[in-house]
Amino acid sequence: MPESDLTLAFPDLQAEVGDYLGFGRTPSAFNDAQNERVNKNIKAGLRMFYFNSLGHPWSFMKPVGSLETVKDQWAYELPPEYSGLTGKVSFSSTSTSYVPLVTTGFVQIRRMRSHNPSVKGIPRYCGDEALPIQTGGQRWQLLLHPTPDKAYTLLYPYQVNPKALTNTKPYPWGGLPHAETIKAACLAAAERDDEEGANGLHQQNFLTLLAASIKYDTQLHRADVIGYNGDGDSVWAQPVRTRVRPDYTVTLNGVAY
Repeated sequence: MPESDLTLAFPDLQAEVGDYLGFGRTPSAFNDAQNERVNKNIKAGLRMFYFNSLGHPWSFMKPVGSLETVKDQWAYELPPEYSGLTGKVSFSSTSTSYVPLVTTGFVQIRRMRSHNPSVKGIPRYCGDEALPIQTGGQRWQLLLHPTPDKAYTLLYPYQVNPKALTNTKPYPWGGLPHAETIKAACLAAAERDDEEGANGLHQQNFLTLLAASIKYDTQLHRADVIGYNGDGDSVWAQPVRTRVRPDYTVTLNGVAY
């Protein structure tokens, strides 16, 4: 399904920033220096939006990844865009009901392995561990215990580190609902770059739109139910707190059990 034509893509952001910097609105006409400067400000603007100063964790930056385990392998390198778990790791199998894995620290996983290095079976514990910095940047791996005894498909929700926009992957995370906020962030970055850190109109506009985007994201994805509350404090008029319990009576052939 094609993206909405109201969404701002990479060429649209290039045109907006290029126009602000006085380079025109045709990215294909930018020279190398202009193109580098435009793209630098778009990257800065996206970082300002994705990892905003208000500390709001965007719901759309928490995708679910899939990992296929290998028999006798307990450590798995995660994708480059991975930056941390945001929920429980679970099994995708629909034929068997497996309990989600318990998330713990990598130190605990290694300690459990040192006590039982040869134990194998259905993974019950997991933890992510940062790998040493290499030429490709920060990477992570997922550690499992016990060591898988066969192939399992695991689903892991994670915080994404987005990549820069390109002509082949032109759409920023957040999409249409946050398009104007993203544009404002890129213009604010260009304003700061052009005026050496000035806190100008584009920065103020970005902060205003950022607050609206956060409100939209919060309201759109808030839960209707977050669990049972048996506290009873809301029943002020009753000196004795009571709880209505469900009736689990089963009747078979006229006999109640």
